[in-house]
Amino acid sequence: MKTSRLKIYGERNTGSIYLSELVELNINTILLSGVAPRWVMILQGLMPGKEYIRDVYFNYSFGSNLGWKHSTVKDTEELKRFDICSDNIFFLTITKNPYSWLLSMFKRPYHNYRVKGSFENFLLSPWKTVKRENSEKVFKNPVEIWNQKNRSYLKLKSKFPTLTLKYEDLLANPEKIIAKMQKEFSLSPKLDSFSNVKESTKGDKKDFAFYQGYYLKERWRENSDLTIDSIKIINELLDDELLAYYGYNKILI
Repeated sequence: MKTSRLKIYGERNTGSIYLSELVELNINTILLSGVAPRWVMILQGLMPGKEYIRDVYFNYSFGSNLGWKHSTVKDTEELKRFDICSDNIFFLTITKNPYSWLLSMFKRPYHNYRVKGSFENFLLSPWKTVKRENSEKVFKNPVEIWNQKNRSYLKLKSKFPTLTLKYEDLLANPEKIIAKMQKEFSLSPKLDSFSNVKESTKGDKKDFAFYQGYYLKERWRENSDLTIDSIKIINELLDDELLAYYGYNKILI
């Protein structure tokens, strides 16, 4: 029997590292890498700011790993041209509440540190992409990143075996999510019983219990950056159909 392969797509700050570590710890499958290998990172470190080094890597290695995990998913007809997508391939996507995700991106604006000022300014500022992102050169604003990436996940789901996961559901019951993956894709467990990843995947002192409380109890709503004006901006820019699909509600003001 041919070994299954699993690919994870998820935007920055959505828990994709945690999900990947859970899968590697608990499920027998080949997890396709979504990050550049160490030698590429070392090469980039010798030339700081040269994002094209990772862009080139993912361009040439796409046929073996299906690209950067944070990218917009390629059109399904294009994916079908790659041999790796022809048999026994499964996909996971992970999505986070758009309000808490935007607050996280404002705090850690990977690849776009030039955006300065208030949260409101951040929400209305263009976002220059990296080439491996498989998107237009510039997003009109960060909200459109959430819209486009999550829209691409639904297109993927329409043509390939895909589980569209929510970060909040993963935090609420990771064992249940792992069991769902195993059942959905007929994957066998690695261990006799479920094992969680309790330490922070970001190298800080925050643990699994912290993230559960912060996101499931929506403590992010207490963030002073989440003002009435910022909520109005987000509400106007969000895709209502995507919100409905993923089960998120707009914050009423």
